[in-house]
Amino acid sequence: MIIQRSFYISVMKNKFSALILVLVLTLAGVSVKSQNNGSAAVKDYANFPYWISMMQDPNGNFFETREAFYTYWEGREITRGVGYKPFKRWEYYWQFRVNPDGTFPETDQVYKEYNKYVQNHPVDGSFKTGQAVWQELGPKTRTDFGGYNGVGRINAIAFHPTDTATVYIGAPKGGLWFTHDSGKTWASFTDKMPTLGVSAILVNKEMPNQILIGTGDRDGGNSSGMGVFRSLDGGLTWLQTNTGMGNVTVGMFAHPINNQRFILAAAIGGIFKSVDGGVNWVKTSADNSEYKDIKFRPGSATIAYAESNTGFYRTVNAGDTWTRVDNSAGYPSGGRLVIGVSAANDSLVYLVGGASQFQGCFLSRDFGQTFTTQSTSPNILGYEYDGGDTKSQAWYDLYMLADPTNAQTIYVGGVNVWKSIDSGKTWQITSHWWGDRTNEVHADQHAIAYNPANNRIYIGNDGGIYYTTDKGGVWKEISEGLGIGQIYK
Repeated sequence: MIIQRSFYISVMKNKFSALILVLVLTLAGVSVKSQNNGSAAVKDYANFPYWISMMQDPNGNFFETREAFYTYWEGREITRGVGYKPFKRWEYYWQFRVNPDGTFPETDQVYKEYNKYVQNHPVDGSFKTGQAVWQELGPKTRTDFGGYNGVGRINAIAFHPTDTATVYIGAPKGGLWFTHDSGKTWASFTDKMPTLGVSAILVNKEMPNQILIGTGDRDGGNSSGMGVFRSLDGGLTWLQTNTGMGNVTVGMFAHPINNQRFILAAAIGGIFKSVDGGVNWVKTSADNSEYKDIKFRPGSATIAYAESNTGFYRTVNAGDTWTRVDNSAGYPSGGRLVIGVSAANDSLVYLVGGASQFQGCFLSRDFGQTFTTQSTSPNILGYEYDGGDTKSQAWYDLYMLADPTNAQTIYVGGVNVWKSIDSGKTWQITSHWWGDRTNEVHADQHAIAYNPANNRIYIGNDGGIYYTTDKGGVWKEISEGLGIGQIYK
């Protein structure tokens, strides 16, 4: 039985949406069981935002996820900065692409069919001849920059180890782009890849032409992950290297400074390890959770930290095994975490937690084994310049950077960008989404990276890429020319 999508849309507007939809799904043969390990327990969709994790689950069900979302928002006030709009974008995209029963198509379905066709039709004249010439019309050029304007979202930033004019960015639906002139012009050679989502970039510091990208959209789920792709020519050509990993969304890479072939990858589906430069991978986490952040202890090749939607984890054997640090150690549960470490003090580990609002900044002085609360206010993840609101969409936009030269200075991005110079005890806003009493920088922060070669901090958000040369005093945008806009409808 196939249910018309228009019926689902109308049903969700009704106050009895949850009950009716469960009945319809049952009649349609769609499971309404829990997403948690196959359990048949009924989820309390009305009081907990299960839809956030369900959006990222490739084995989930579109109709059930939508049921969970509308049930949760029934009777709640919908305002900016709560994550409502990112879900609606996700919903609009997938409603035309899911299978009739609400399951998602295989990530590499089209890629497999294309390769099958190529194998079955050798070059014998069966392919069309000629080459169509396409010209991108944008939007990717503007004369008016600022918080309200933007060319598109950025999920990852990386650098050439010695050439300060070369910067790489990854867009969740626009591929990998690079500049060789500090952002005056941008280019991309990933247009023909089978997925255009890039959420992680790793440049080999010993051989800079070797670049890894982690595919998929880590934060919004707007593009499918196909694991890791590798370039040996500086990003001109790419080859899929996801053996042992499969079609997962890779959100972050980490590696010790003294070993470029040893790489850890945080993915939606687990933590993976490679010892051959990213060609082959082995899953080392015990579960299939949504891992989005991973960091090595500075100077160490054995101790590393990771977070997922189930908590904070440590390894002391180079990622071979992982131990969850219990919440009794002093960090929050029930939200998203980001990790900060600084080469200026390798014993420190920062955690910032966000759920419906800022859960707090937490500091460990013993390599991530125990934490103390540094602050829980103001709400640095909301949209007000003074942190006076109670909103957050940390599941979608959240990052942290600990200054590698001063371990007491940290930066946190949510809707806006905040800075602390006393280890997270007090906070000062350094950018606001429309420039309220500070720098005007586009909203919704997704990536931050420090380039030691020129002492600049770069950030990526829903509008593009910015950098600062004075630790957040002034932010300069260099987004023009990036063709990464996500056209939703």
